[in-house]
Amino acid sequence: MDRENGQESGQKWIPSAVCMLLANAVNLLIYFTSDSLIIPIGIKGYRAIQGVGIFAASITTLWFAVAMIRLLLEKKKEAPKEEPESVYYANEGMLSASGKLSDEYVLECVTRQGTGKWRIIKEDVEAITDQLILMNSYQERLSNLLANNSAGALSDAEGLLDKVEQQILGNVRKVLNYMEILGTEDKEAVLGYLKACAKDNERLLSSTKTFLISVTGYLNDQGEDSSKSLKMLEEFQNVLAGEETFAQKTAEDQVVLKL
Repeated sequence: MDRENGQESGQKWIPSAVCMLLANAVNLLIYFTSDSLIIPIGIKGYRAIQGVGIFAASITTLWFAVAMIRLLLEKKKEAPKEEPESVYYANEGMLSASGKLSDEYVLECVTRQGTGKWRIIKEDVEAITDQLILMNSYQERLSNLLANNSAGALSDAEGLLDKVEQQILGNVRKVLNYMEILGTEDKEAVLGYLKACAKDNERLLSSTKTFLISVTGYLNDQGEDSSKSLKMLEEFQNVLAGEETFAQKTAEDQVVLKL
């Protein structure tokens, strides 16, 4: 039913278009046959006919224009309204600890904080940004190394680097939550969280680099010895449990906040 109504509404412009075309055609005919008309009816008669033609063409053109405007307004009214995108809902749950954190989204959040409210401590924020970029670089280097050497036996190494990345992202996630809720009057508190985060991330990055060098040495010296690679992976797993983590730091060294 709505479709039929829409078709009827869309056809309302046709009569006005036909009349406009006919009126303009007649008007042109009068103009091009002026010599033939002036002789029998005279100049006054010709001007009268010409005036009627111009008037008819003007009225039908105006009718057509009004019909087209009404048609466009009706189509615009019938068109479904698009709901405006909400930044909040589009990113809902992106920093949740229950799922896998996105390195791109976390990096975007850190960058936005460093150029927004927390630009007063931009250098400290950029230090965290650099660590995220470096971890991503390490992952890419390992992937290329294993691919170039056809080292399928060491594929688990990439999974371990993913786990390290998630721990680094988890550290940054905690800082981002503090930065979101605290104000610039709590600058010292936020700086404390940033430094604790950077310290633990640096530990993880340093161990990751050492691991990458060990993998490279293994590939250069002995090829794909699965037993040795397994031992290497087990040793690297101990890195995740080593030293004081950012989570421990923030739990044991709480700063008095001015909320």
